[in-house]
Amino acid sequence: AGLVCNDVSTLWPSLKTMAHTLSCTFGAQVLANLYATSGESPAFAPHFDTHDVWAFQISGEKAWSLYGQAPNPVNHPLFNDLDKAHHQANKGELSAQILTKPGDVLYIPR
Repeated sequence: AGLVCNDVSTLWPSLKTMAHTLSCTFGAQVLANLYATSGESPAFAPHFDTHDVWAFQISGEKAWSLYGQAPNPVNHPLFNDLDKAHHQANKGELSAQILTKPGDVLYIPR
């Protein structure tokens, strides 16, 4: 089972400060989401995002499998409306396997 809490950057002052700092530094909108999963079930099937991802590991460990990059994905129906089967069939070659532990930060470009 997994728990997803979207847009939590306003819930804790330190997280709000971090989101604001990242937003000012990179000149982009920053949203913070919280994911809690068990080791038996992954949070997501293979997919790409139309935004950059910064993953801050605060507890436990997370195994990441990173694949080839989608060609310039943007927040547009052309990319947003693709189903899981499309993502699975077009994920490309496995490029890295990474294990994040508490205190690690992983940056994944869109």
